[in-house]
Amino acid sequence: MEPIKKLGIHASNNSSTKLWILIIIFMLIPIVSCIIPSMHVSTITPLATSSASTNEWKTYTDSEIGFSIQYPSSWYYYRSSISDNNTQGGYILFSSALGNTSIQTRSDDEAARLVVSFSPNTSNVDVNGWLEGSPLLLYDVTKPNINGIKGIRIITPPENEVDKSSHIFLFLVTQSFQYSLVGTISFSPTSSEWSDMVVSIQNSFNPK
Repeated sequence: MEPIKKLGIHASNNSSTKLWILIIIFMLIPIVSCIIPSMHVSTITPLATSSASTNEWKTYTDSEIGFSIQYPSSWYYYRSSISDNNTQGGYILFSSALGNTSIQTRSDDEAARLVVSFSPNTSNVDVNGWLEGSPLLLYDVTKPNINGIKGIRIITPPENEVDKSSHIFLFLVTQSFQYSLVGTISFSPTSSEWSDMVVSIQNSFNPK
């Protein structure tokens, strides 16, 4: 695994509270309390590396959980500690900026991130059953096929005028695990390009 040095990380202000509280109430998985990002006001400079081309991307393979995913070669990742037998799940954070190891804080130069969270599929449900009754379904919903797995993608707009970050959710379910791939894009002149990149990363997800 590529090491990530903890550089320039600080706690931001409160996050887009309403949206994330709804997500927490809905998901009710052991790791969900960890995926609430703090409010983030970006000071990034538009980056040329926001191109969605995957020609030179790297592949992260997790043989323990059983999946692979591609990510831009200029990005960094951090894998959380996984509990015994994966009974409590875990997460992998992919970030456009060096030093982001926490899913609760973000550095000011982070243009985009993707958090892959997983927990055991103890309820034996499919993705529709998992999301049944979720308030997220009130937003923009599509149902892509991700490498043979039926998924649900939900795009939510910025919560308020202060924190203009937007979110792209992808939910997938296999016999063994429930996966949520949550992309966060900071507001910038190239936000749409970063959004395309996050979707491309999500589309490369391949449960083994």
